[in-house]
Formats: sequence, C-alpha cells, structure tokens
Amino acid sequence: MISKIKIKKSILDGFRKRARNTDLEIQGYLIGSIKAIDTIVIDSIEYPTEYCRQTSSRVVWYAEEVELVKKKAEQLDRVVIADLHSHPQWDAVMSRIDYEGCVKENFPICGICSVYGNKTRVRFWNMTSPLPCEIIYI
Repeated sequence: MISKIKIKKSILDGFRKRARNTDLEIQGYLIGSIKAIDTIVIDSIEYPTEYCRQTSSRVVWYAEEVELVKKKAEQLDRVVIADLHSHPQWDAVMSRIDYEGCVKENFPICGICSVYGNKTRVRFWNMTSPLPCEIIYI
C-alpha cells in the first residue's frame, strides 16, 4: 500500500503558489513512478494551457491536453500517477467525487491542496486508506 510520496519541495511549492494566486480551483497532473510497494516518486506537475471548466469548486481539463500529458510521461518512461487539485477556502479532504475520479482514472493516490488566504496544506491519500500519506521532500 502506498504510504509515502517523495517530491521536491520546489515542485510542490510551485503548485501552492499557483493555488494561492486564485479563488478558482486549479489542477495539475503528477508525473512520476512507483519506486517501492509503499513509495511513489513525483518528478513533475503538468499544468494545462487553459482549463475546459474552472470554478471555485470544480476544475476540468480539455481531453486533448490530458492525452498530451500521458504521452509526455510515456516518453520520459514515467506514468501519470495522480492529479493534484486545490480546494479554495476549504480543507483538504478527499470527497466522494475526488475518490471516484481517482478510481475512474486508475490513480493510486489523490492529492489535494487546501487554501486559506496565504496558507496552504497539501495532503495525498492512498485509494485504499483513509489516512493521508507521508510527504518526503527530496
């Protein structure tokens, strides 16, 4: 069971900064690899050129851009591990919709960044556990 997420702090800080700079939900796809039975390594977060739909409680990519991210991951000999999205002005908890989206995409984890003004909190969940994963900065 995945319980550890390894990521460069600067990559996660970039997402946090983008999330703080808008009242709308944002989303990025995480490219990386599963390194051990309990560990995922995230190499990058990919962002869209433009969202198909973006509100304070929902964000959707254009399908073409999602496909480009998947191709990029494949070219790097990596996979799209998950998505990371923000929850402006509310806590980072995995909703039913978040869970169903991860199951549909066959992602092993779900990532959410809560945003309260200038403060953020990022958490990742394994799809088989209610407990957040440990984030390890590399």
